[in-house]
Amino acid sequence: MASPRPNPHALVLGEGAIIMNFGIKDKEIPLGALRGGGSFSYEPEFKAIEYNGSKGDTKGFKRIVGSKTQLKTGGLLEFFDPKKVVNFFPGAEVEKMKKTVNGKQKSYSVITSREKVTMDSYLENITFVGETTDGRDVIIMVLNALNDSAIEAAFEGGDETAPEATFTGHRDPCDLDKAPFEIWIEGGGKDFTCDLPPEATNKIKTLEKK
Repeated sequence: MASPRPNPHALVLGEGAIIMNFGIKDKEIPLGALRGGGSFSYEPEFKAIEYNGSKGDTKGFKRIVGSKTQLKTGGLLEFFDPKKVVNFFPGAEVEKMKKTVNGKQKSYSVITSREKVTMDSYLENITFVGETTDGRDVIIMVLNALNDSAIEAAFEGGDETAPEATFTGHRDPCDLDKAPFEIWIEGGGKDFTCDLPPEATNKIKTLEKK
């Protein structure tokens, strides 16, 4: 059997945007500039059903008993934007305060956390929005997302601070069977065809005349 022809129109480029609360009116927050690559992962946990006489994995005798869905952001160069940073600390709040520093009054956004996770602590989603080489949307959504990874902001001379975050998707308590992700792929893709060599084209024309 001949190898299948690759379709360059179906490739998904690595570039794209990561957006918090994608598609939610007045709540969308693009993460902005990133350093390094982000990634999406879905890791199901399988359990083999054992039976007498089994010699190994058997079709139909395996089930999924759990899974973990995550989106890693890459380095967050715009981490210290108050609208963004509050979403990286579960249970965090932002308060506007004024403080006099060196005789000059300044305004600050003060982020604090009581480390209490509520239903409001979850993002509706965190989403990668990219496209194929022929311009079709590819949208990967992690639902009910919460950053449950450690945050480390390194301060090094001559380098920018770019912490990374890993958001974990969570199941909707009203729909527990659905894994917390959605992948949207725009339709209407192009097929890729190769021109036939001249001798083959001439042969086809000869056969068509007959």
